[in-house]
Amino acid sequence: MGYIEFEKVLGKHISIAEEIIGTDFENKLFEKSYYYIANESIKKGFCGMSYNMLTIMTNEKDTVQSITVHFQKVIDRQFYDSIVEKYGKPDNIQIIENRQLESESVTEDDEGQVIQTLRKSTFSLKEGSFEERPLYIIWKKESFEVKAFLRHEQNISEITFSLK
Repeated sequence: MGYIEFEKVLGKHISIAEEIIGTDFENKLFEKSYYYIANESIKKGFCGMSYNMLTIMTNEKDTVQSITVHFQKVIDRQFYDSIVEKYGKPDNIQIIENRQLESESVTEDDEGQVIQTLRKSTFSLKEGSFEERPLYIIWKKESFEVKAFLRHEQNISEITFSLK
């Protein structure tokens, strides 16, 4: 799978982003800030993982401020090694500690089936390693930042490229 250098789109007009990202994407929802691939059989690749959804945030002049790539699974070691090869060692790897459940509520349908569980938790973050199931991995570059957000419980992750 190919590698798109999303950081090169930051600060450019949205039309440049469309040229670089490709014509497989549509943006019929939320005007120009939310792009997705209409055909589920088409997959794009980034550092060895496939994705089919992007969120592109622009300013009032349609200049790209951030691009978020959404993955259907948690970033794995192969992805991590690949992105470290491209951007170097991360500046921060933040793991959760001292997680405490504050409250929990369960919503059931008329037949008693659970349809939603809401939990409110508090936690703190500390520096850690990739092996400790991080919540965030952050690379701070001269003009942009790369931030990976790993949601292990939901088995999804996203990586955001943004201007500093």
